[in-house]
Amino acid sequence: MIFCDMTHIFSVDAGAGREVKELAPSGILCTAEGKTPLNGFISVFESIKNDEGCSRFITAGNIEGMVKYADFDRCEWTSHSN
Repeated sequence: MIFCDMTHIFSVDAGAGREVKELAPSGILCTAEGKTPLNGFISVFESIKNDEGCSRFITAGNIEGMVKYADFDRCEWTSHSN
């Protein structure tokens, strides 16, 4: 779940593969559900050309939303306000 107002490149890597997608505001990216839920990482980049972005560990079954994008792992995520 994304709460910022720009399109970004998101990837989710949860051990069963990697999903990468360009998401518009309010877009959602999920991994396929397997027999055993896996923890993993969500990453976001300003564009496909950028090497630097933000990454965040996420536990299986939880949703992490990006509130504000900033390079070099300084993004603000919904879990920061919990």
